[in-house]
Amino acid sequence: MENKPQWTTIKELAEKYDCFVLDCDGVVWQGEHQIHDSFKVVEWLEEQGKRVMFVSNNSTKVTHDFTEKMKRMGYQNPKGE
Repeated sequence: MENKPQWTTIKELAEKYDCFVLDCDGVVWQGEHQIHDSFKVVEWLEEQGKRVMFVSNNSTKVTHDFTEKMKRMGYQNPKGE
């Protein structure tokens, strides 16, 4: 019997959960570029009434720095100012 990976879509996750915690570096963005369409996914989650929070272990920046970075990458709804 072959073990095939079971992929879960973001829509399936959104049906199950109300809150999402996303790591920034390497998940949402890499350097100065968002990974794939990560902010479109975040904005879709927010439109569905989901709460989205961002975390980072980068202690060289403050919340405002991350907010500005997210704006530069095209995220339309950064909070934290």
